[in-house]
Amino acid sequence: MIILLDTSIFIAANQPAHIHHTAVRQWRTEAVAQGATFIGASHALAEFFRVLTSPVFKISPRDVAQMVEALERAMPFFSLTPEEYVEAVQLTEVQGLSSGAVYDALHVRAAGKGGATHVASLDKRSFPHLLPPKHLITVLS
Repeated sequence: MIILLDTSIFIAANQPAHIHHTAVRQWRTEAVAQGATFIGASHALAEFFRVLTSPVFKISPRDVAQMVEALERAMPFFSLTPEEYVEAVQLTEVQGLSSGAVYDALHVRAAGKGGATHVASLDKRSFPHLLPPKHLITVLS
């Protein structure tokens, strides 16, 4: 099983002080033991940087840049073409969604490009209109 990890998983897994750090790390270990492999969407690296350098986490850009480099080496990341971005925007609009939902649509599009069978997230509200429920893994359901 190939699982695309969304940004929320990357953040929790890489921040020991995050409230869900232990749960995400345990889930990842169990998933790997069951044969799962992980991929990511390239735009998640920028989202990761944005969140961890924000006033909430207050981590230096230099430190987060090093984390981004480590993430990029840890698994394949899939970039989208401009046409695929348009498809993600169209999917968001067709589903009657707006705002940040477009980033979830980018994850879904990258998952398809990377051959993922599932998308993993901490937020069960993120993907229901974009992805059949059987393909969403909510790590903290």
